[in-house]
Formats: sequence, C-alpha cells, structure tokens
Amino acid sequence: MEILPARWSDGSHIQADQIVAHFQHLKVRASRHLMHLKKLNNVSVDTAGKVLTMTFHHSPGTGLLHELSLSKIPGITISTNCSEGYGLFSDIQQIELGRVLSNLIDNSVEATNDDCKVEVILKKKDKKILFSVIDNSMGIPAEILPKLGQRGISYGKPAGAGLGLYHACNSIRKCGGELTIDSSENKGATVNILLNCAEVPDWFIKALTIPQKGNIIVIDDDNSVYGLWKRRFDPLVAKNPAIALVCFDSLSKAKDWYLQTLLADDGKNLYLCDYRFCGEEQTGLDFIEMLGISEQAVLVSNYVADSSIKHRCGKLGVRSLSKMCITIVPIIQT
Repeated sequence: MEILPARWSDGSHIQADQIVAHFQHLKVRASRHLMHLKKLNNVSVDTAGKVLTMTFHHSPGTGLLHELSLSKIPGITISTNCSEGYGLFSDIQQIELGRVLSNLIDNSVEATNDDCKVEVILKKKDKKILFSVIDNSMGIPAEILPKLGQRGISYGKPAGAGLGLYHACNSIRKCGGELTIDSSENKGATVNILLNCAEVPDWFIKALTIPQKGNIIVIDDDNSVYGLWKRRFDPLVAKNPAIALVCFDSLSKAKDWYLQTLLADDGKNLYLCDYRFCGEEQTGLDFIEMLGISEQAVLVSNYVADSSIKHRCGKLGVRSLSKMCITIVPIIQT
C-alpha cells in the first residue's frame, strides 16, 4: 500500500477547491483512465480541507495514461506501423523517447471525443528517422497551431496545461531533432518527429540466419515470447521438416537437453536465450558461456541496452536482440 500526499511541483499542497475542479475533470476522462483508476483505493481530505491524500494499491507510475491498457478500452484504437523501422538508431534515450510518444498519444486520446483512432508510424525519410502520431481528433485551428509547444499553451483538453507537448518539443530539440504539427479543424492532427540517424552498433543483428538443418532452441520463462517465435518460425518449419523448434522455460531444462543431445549437435543449432530467469541465479549469458555456444547463440532480452550486458556480449562474441524486435527482425534461411 502506498500513501501519496498530493502537492504541486513547488511543494505546496493542493487546495480543496482545486481538488474539486481536478476530480470534475477526471469524471469526464474516467472511462479512458479505467485501467489506471482501478488502482485507486481511497481519496480523502484532511479536517482543514486543504490537503488531499490518495491511497493506491500499487504505485501509479510516471503517467496517468498507459497506452497498452487504453488500446483495449472500447472506443479507443491505437495501432502501430513500424515495419520500416528495423535497424534504425538515433542518439536519444529510450525512456525519453517513450515519454515523448506517451505524451503525444495522451494528447490525441484526450482531444478526441468518440471513436478515437491513433496510429504511430515509424520509417526512414531521406537520411533521418520519422515518427508520426496521427489521430482523428477535432483538429487544431490555424491561429492556435503556431503557439502549440510553448509552455502553458494547450488546445482541446479542458484542464490541459500544455506541459506534455512542451516537454516533447524540448526533448526532441535537445537531441538535434525537430517536432512539427500538421492539422486543421475537424480533420485530425499529425505530429511528426524527425531524428538524426546514428551509426548501427556492432551488436545489432541485421537478420537471423537459419540453417537448412538443425534445431531452433528458444529459452525463455515467458510463454508469450515462445508464441511470438513460433509464429515467426512455423512457416519455415512447415516447409522444411529438417528444422525443429524447441522451447524450454528454464536454463536447467535447456542444459539437460543440451547434454543429452551433445553428440548430435554439429554446430548448426540456433539458441535464442533470455537474460533473466525467475528463480535462477544463472543468467542467459552465464549459460551461453558455460556451454561454449557463443557463435550459435543470440541473447534475446529487454536488457540488451544495458552497458554491462553489451560489454559482456562483446567480450563473449554473443549477438543480441531486443524482445521488442522479435516480430520484425528479418529471417533468412541459408
């Protein structure tokens, strides 16, 4: 249980009249924040009527909107088209970019009354990376458009302070990028983010190479990850019976299988291994190093951007792949 006394950014308490105004606004947005508001356990004001205390079952996190939850709420559709985005890198922090996109999607949802549709597109444009957030909102009048991105300027949000877009513009400018808005009334809005391309890092896998014969071994304690790989490899396995897809949910099980089939391993097996496993002290990299399969293995993890993990992968000669790229990494059969 977590107790959060509500204060403004300057440290002062939120007053009772401000509480009323804020929660009236929340009522309007409640259906869209349903997944988050379920965490709210209690709201109370002290006897002086000046301090609000909110009790949550879990920490509410850094933002009110969670896009994955929003996309499951009736009337809100959030889609992505990133098929052209694989292999694009830019010098911007992943967390910062995520915050920017979250703010932009938040704005799109709040500016749309019914049947909200938001699409996020990622592609390469000339020598730059282009993110586009497109919505079917009420649009923005021409006289307001040039002012957006300034601190305190908002449109289409009853209690908006303009901070989300202001933060997004500043973050993109700091990394040498550009944020522009294209919109007209009743025709929706498109926010375009242009980022400079960075060099492709050494650890990046341009494509997964699958041999004509051998096993593809997925080692991950998350069954959904195996499901993603299965959808990618099923067409290859169906065409070539000499290829088999094998899955293990623990390193110990994978190790036992490896020792039993050691004589049959001619170096053509491909190991797709997670980094962390619940209840196991050994990591995926420990497993790969212990069995001496660096050339046959790919570390598939959400931790691949960690500097210590990247360093060890480089030292061992292990390639790595983010789990977010499982559905889009090209697969080539030799």
